[in-house]
Amino acid sequence: MTRRCLRGASIVCGMDTKMIWTTTPEVMATELPDAVVILDEGGEMYQLSGVARAIWLALPADLETLTATVTAQFEVGVQAAQADISAFLSEMTQKGLLTQSG
Repeated sequence: MTRRCLRGASIVCGMDTKMIWTTTPEVMATELPDAVVILDEGGEMYQLSGVARAIWLALPADLETLTATVTAQFEVGVQAAQADISAFLSEMTQKGLLTQSG
């Protein structure tokens, strides 16, 4: 099954584009020159680079802002960026590293 992300829609890849994504208060993060190292409250460590690093550093933000950030920094189209961002946000939320409001 292919997910289709639409530009300008209020729902993109099953996500409300107006929701604000932010890091959870319990998460500690350190920015390095080419990565972000994250430590969750359970002691699990994550290292983000490339697009994932750019998304993390842009938080808190909504999907529209994150899409603009990614497409400005990387050679990727809007639909591909939104699909990647949506997948990243979902994964990080499942791991308890991000929350959403709005």
